[in-house]
Amino acid sequence: MATANCLTYTERPCHGKPQTTKWCSRMVSSNIHRSALMISSVYLVTGALWIFFSDRILISLSGDPGPTDYLTTYQTLKGLFYVLVTAAMLYWLSHLALSRQSRILTKFYETENALNVSREQIEHLLEASPSILYALTPGTDGDMTPLWVSDSIEHLLGYQPTEALEPSWWLDNIDPRDQQQGIAESRQLLAHGHIDHEYRFCAKSGKVHWIRDNARVIYDSDGIAREIIGSWTDVTEAHEQAELQRQLAYYDRLTGLPNRLQLLTGLTDALQSHSADQTMFALLYIDLDDFKSVNDSLGHPTGDELLMAVGHRLNGYKRPGDMLSRMGGDEFALLLTHLLDANHVEVLSTKLLQALSTPFTLLSGRQIFVEACIGICWYPEHGTDEETLMRNADTAMYRAKQLGRNRYCIYQSEMSDAVQQQLDMETALRQGIALDELELFFQPKMNTQSGLYTGAEALLRWRRADGTLVSPADFIPLAERTGLIIPIGNMVIDKCCRTIRNCLDAGLEPVNIAINISINQFRGRAAALEQSITAALHAWKVPAHLLSVEITESALMDNPEETTAALLSIKSAGIRISLDDFGTGFSNMMHLSRMPLDYLKIDTSFTHALGINLPGNQVVRSVIELAHRLHLKTVAEGVETEAQWQILKELGCDELQGFLFCHPLEVNAYLEWLQQHDCHKPADNR
Repeated sequence: MATANCLTYTERPCHGKPQTTKWCSRMVSSNIHRSALMISSVYLVTGALWIFFSDRILISLSGDPGPTDYLTTYQTLKGLFYVLVTAAMLYWLSHLALSRQSRILTKFYETENALNVSREQIEHLLEASPSILYALTPGTDGDMTPLWVSDSIEHLLGYQPTEALEPSWWLDNIDPRDQQQGIAESRQLLAHGHIDHEYRFCAKSGKVHWIRDNARVIYDSDGIAREIIGSWTDVTEAHEQAELQRQLAYYDRLTGLPNRLQLLTGLTDALQSHSADQTMFALLYIDLDDFKSVNDSLGHPTGDELLMAVGHRLNGYKRPGDMLSRMGGDEFALLLTHLLDANHVEVLSTKLLQALSTPFTLLSGRQIFVEACIGICWYPEHGTDEETLMRNADTAMYRAKQLGRNRYCIYQSEMSDAVQQQLDMETALRQGIALDELELFFQPKMNTQSGLYTGAEALLRWRRADGTLVSPADFIPLAERTGLIIPIGNMVIDKCCRTIRNCLDAGLEPVNIAINISINQFRGRAAALEQSITAALHAWKVPAHLLSVEITESALMDNPEETTAALLSIKSAGIRISLDDFGTGFSNMMHLSRMPLDYLKIDTSFTHALGINLPGNQVVRSVIELAHRLHLKTVAEGVETEAQWQILKELGCDELQGFLFCHPLEVNAYLEWLQQHDCHKPADNR
């Protein structure tokens, strides 16, 4: 805080020692008082002596002291009074004059101290500044002579200011890669009045820094360049960050492999280098089979570790000049350059599939088996531009997946038509879901011995806008592959519960309806599946024992621990569980015995073999006996003849389902059928 003549901060020294302005002011005021008092005292003493002795000197000289003594005394007193008054006036005038001088001196001290403080602050700022300030003197020939540079140059670049003022210092230390351009841009300074450019500069330690050089010309009143001032800012970190970022833009963060963008650049380079002589290069798309189940069952950290291991293993088969990239997710691509023939591509693809089939051992000690599909295309036969080659390799990979796991497929033009049809169907299926074109049909089940109606299975159909029905065999695999099976499955659960509610509201005999559950509804989503079923039962006020779920052997064995836990939870709610298509897979009997099942469904292929040969009958007999030992009921699918019914009856099968009794019925026809058939009345199969 500061007042008129009193500053509280420490400033420049008074008499060579650091003091405050307040202290200096008090000292000056004391000196003024003493000086004025001394002047007036000298005047007073001198005047008094003169008055006191002057008359006596005159009298003594005249020799007649007589009556003049009385007058002399009064004159002396009068003179002394005059001298006293004038001495006081002199003291006041001297004090006034000296005070004015004191204020001038005090102001001078304050200004000097303020300038000193500002100079010290500027010096500190220059030392701590992240920039180097400099001044140059422009020459008549366009050259510039260094005039001054801030001390911060030592901190930032390691040079002493005196070193930086050497005439050749800048040219000697600018990076050779930027020297010509730096010189050319610097010469534009006088012409344009300013420059702002970046270049690399070598510090005294040898480290190369990126410098942003910003300079301005100072002109006098006549427009003549008198001085150049500028600043250097170290922008090395910004350049390093930028380099870390086209790097992150071109490389996969997880595996460190080139990404899709870098692959596209590699394809462009390959096209340019191979277009002149039309030599061959190939592009392989590698997609892991069923990788999603790893993420869903073991977690994303385990999935990431597996992807890094896969990338490392594949990278071992890359030759110099080739490029392995991660396209995203579980998909990789391998660009093979300078090939002599297509045979090498097929041989390498076989080796890659074999390499991936060897189990991966993770840090936790867990072993994971991986299979993959590879799509292959090559230049110039399968495409002459980046987009076509990438699309055709992806199409070939897609075809390999359709044909089965752990295989490669070379692109053929017919594949594009098939892929386009699949894309069209996917688009139509998505629209069909939104427009509620998917509906349920119901196929009744009968008691084998009595022929009484025991329940039904809900079967999904897709009725297109033109009225045509699409078989589940045509669109369910597509729904599984695209993930649409999840919303479709939830819709099936809801519609099935609504149908049961309609039966109850119509006063019909309550019957159990079974719905099919996809393997993808279990993988990592068991809790969501259970919640969906519980929510539908609650929303439609349907007793749980009127609903069954059917799962396939593949779903049962995909992840036994997770599946068992989910089924136990579903079973505890009162919902029945059937194992569908039993005998078509390779169920582990130990796992099977631990599953909370109610029914085993005998696959249609076994039913159709009944009566044709003895082994067929024996297989079905074994399935029925196994189920009964596990305290499970059996349901035979695909019963179409009286002979099949009689054989199944003799073998002890519990329930039947097939065209012999009833074809699948849409919901209204099913409700009408229920009005004519109930669980107390045998079915008319004629």
